[in-house]
Amino acid sequence: EAHCDITAVACSSPDDADDYVAVGLANGLIHHFLITAPDQIQSFPQLREHNNVKVSAIALSRHTMYSTTGDGVLSILDLHTHQSWRTTLPCPILSVAVTTDGNHIALGTATGVTVFHNSNLSNPTTVYEGCVPVRAVAWAPHCDVGTLAFSSGAQNGELIVFSLGSGVKASCDVGAEVCSLLWTPSSEIVV
Repeated sequence: EAHCDITAVACSSPDDADDYVAVGLANGLIHHFLITAPDQIQSFPQLREHNNVKVSAIALSRHTMYSTTGDGVLSILDLHTHQSWRTTLPCPILSVAVTTDGNHIALGTATGVTVFHNSNLSNPTTVYEGCVPVRAVAWAPHCDVGTLAFSSGAQNGELIVFSLGSGVKASCDVGAEVCSLLWTPSSEIVV
């Protein structure tokens, strides 16, 4: 393969039993690896995303890889069994986040945030609709009710924290474009 830009990177949670790393490329390829010891890395065959479209985001949770493309495809691959699932949304998917238990998938799209519950790919819920793309989504790691942070990629980005359990939404202007989000381990601060 010729040189190609890296467009997405993910590594498994410290809570996961296996240490996986996945790298998505602009040509649609995904490379994934299992780190078995500090000096031992097991490489797997390359995966090619749907229609060779740029991989826009990757997430890993409980030996499962979630990858998205700009043409609206969400692909899910069980890294142990190699069983895969795929669904397509009517708009580009720009970001993906999965709860640590793997029960909820959040997708930042060109028009808002869509959530799949309990990996049910046939019944998504739109939790936010807007006129700007949502380029960053992140689940709070230790909240029982499902707290999600997301932000638009607009130059004057807005950070929104939303509770799936109560429906409460809080927001603030951050004054800059936000392209990635991460919760601290205590689930109290989003960076």
